[in-house]
Amino acid sequence: MLEVESKKVELNYLRSQINPHFIFNVINNAYFYVFKRDKQSAELLLKLADIIRYTIEETGEDLISLEKEVTILQELIAIEKIRSSTHATITYHPIIESDISNVKILPLALVTLLENAIKHGVGIYDKRGFVDCTLTVTDSHIDFRVINSVNLQKSESSTGIGLANLKRRLKLVYGDGYDLSLVSGESKYEVNLRIRLS
Repeated sequence: MLEVESKKVELNYLRSQINPHFIFNVINNAYFYVFKRDKQSAELLLKLADIIRYTIEETGEDLISLEKEVTILQELIAIEKIRSSTHATITYHPIIESDISNVKILPLALVTLLENAIKHGVGIYDKRGFVDCTLTVTDSHIDFRVINSVNLQKSESSTGIGLANLKRRLKLVYGDGYDLSLVSGESKYEVNLRIRLS
C-alpha cells in the first residue's frame, strides 16, 4: 500500500511540474517559426493549442458552456480533416434550433465521442473510413449522434477507458437526465447521446 501511495504522490508531483503556460508558449513560438514555411501546419498548431487549453483550463468544472464544447469539437474536426484529407471523410451537421448561449454541458462529453469515432473508425490506414456526426440542440435537449465506419485495419487497440469514464461522469452529473446508446454493426458503429435540458 505504501509503495502504491508513493507512486501516486510521485506521479502527481511530476504532473504539477508541467506548467500549461510553458506548453502554450512553446506552441506559440513553434507557430511563428512554422508559419513562415507552411501556413496550414501553423494553423494546425493553433487548433491543437486551443484543444490543450480547453482540456487543461475548462474541464475542472461540472458544466461548461455548450458553445465552448462545440468550438473544440469543430477544432478537432478541422484538424482531422487536414490530417486525413487523402483517406477519409468527416462530416459535421449542426442543427441548432434554439439559443445556446446559456446552455451548459459536461466538459468533453461530445469531444470524447467524436475522438473515439475518429480513433476507431478512421485511424490512419482505412481509405474507406468515415465519421459523420450530427449535433441537434432544442429548448428541451441536446442530441449528439456519431456514426463511424468500422476500421478493418485497426491501428490501435481499444482500452475502453474513454467511454467508461464518460459514462461515469454522465451518471454523476445528469443522473437519469441523459441517454447513451451504442450500436455496433458489421460495417459501422453508432453512438447516440441525448441530454435533457429541462
